[in-house]
Amino acid sequence: MRTFIALGIAIYSFIPHAAHAFPEMIRHGYVNCTTCHISPNGGGVLNDYGRGLSKELLATWKSEDESSTEHLAAYGALEHTSVQKWLKLGGDVRSLYLYQNNPYFTEGQTMVMQGNVEAAVVLSPVTVAGTLDYQNNSNLTSLSKFSSSSHYALYNVTDEFSVRVGKFIPAYGINTADHVSLTRTGIHEGQFFESYNAELSYLTDRYSVFVTGIVDRPATFGLESESGAAVQGSYSFSETNKIGLNVLLGNSDHQSRVLAGGFGLIGITQRLMFMTEFDVQQVSPSAMPRYSGFLSTQKASYELWDGIWGFAVQEYGITQFAVPLTQSQVYGIGFQFFPRTHFELNVSWEKILSPVFASQYYDYAWLVGHFYL
Repeated sequence: MRTFIALGIAIYSFIPHAAHAFPEMIRHGYVNCTTCHISPNGGGVLNDYGRGLSKELLATWKSEDESSTEHLAAYGALEHTSVQKWLKLGGDVRSLYLYQNNPYFTEGQTMVMQGNVEAAVVLSPVTVAGTLDYQNNSNLTSLSKFSSSSHYALYNVTDEFSVRVGKFIPAYGINTADHVSLTRTGIHEGQFFESYNAELSYLTDRYSVFVTGIVDRPATFGLESESGAAVQGSYSFSETNKIGLNVLLGNSDHQSRVLAGGFGLIGITQRLMFMTEFDVQQVSPSAMPRYSGFLSTQKASYELWDGIWGFAVQEYGITQFAVPLTQSQVYGIGFQFFPRTHFELNVSWEKILSPVFASQYYDYAWLVGHFYL
């Protein structure tokens, strides 16, 4: 039986954070990811305005040469040249210290997890973007160390309407860097589950709609190749609050699934932020009875000081309602620190209960150092 718990344990153990959108920016009135990113659904290469915001709103200490929105990747290597008008560069380097203490073993390990470069060529109204990724996944032999997790062509028909084709993550739920959450691993959406898609998007200050045809999600982590479709709609009832609904239909050689859920991004104040996502999944295997499950993630974040965030996380999931052993519970706290533009430190400690793995809560903690362009 393929449960999200077994998958989650593998991903928790070996896989780094992804370069995704930063949904906490909604507390400053930025309800759409395209404010900062080239991608309509966020993540990846920053646009000029987003690069400026990463300095103004995230960093604790700042310098004057970082204040210009024309100061692009590589610390201005392309600044004030004709190239920087159409070539946008980005990238990430992450290192990890990981600690686990469960009934079976106690260990700590340090590794360089990820390095990637990304480029976007913007020739309005057409944009072409792609990544070259290095993953330190020696324990996951199905993954190559070098790959391209995302590459696509984007055509902006109007300021609100766009068409995108290529390989990327379909719009479903909250596009967050917390890819190890139950509402990412449990539904097989997020980093390392990129698929080849055709996407239509419509974005305004109040509404956003994504319609995605999933042509093929390559087999990975022992999961079959999958095709299908996804629809996401959201509404911003104020400048700092957003709610949305999603549905995804997937088909593979030996099963089909229906995934549906909702999410909320609530900027309570300019320092306090709450986000929630819940999903219900029904799986119909070709040779087994149909089963259903539920997953949810809640996260509250508070900016203690400019660039220093404290957060608390609570998660619950059960793959099959009829099988209590498939449930999982997570409680965690942590801090994010952005000392300077382009730098992030993330420390987190969680207590996890997965009866299929251990009969009692066990400790899981990590410290991530992140440099981004």
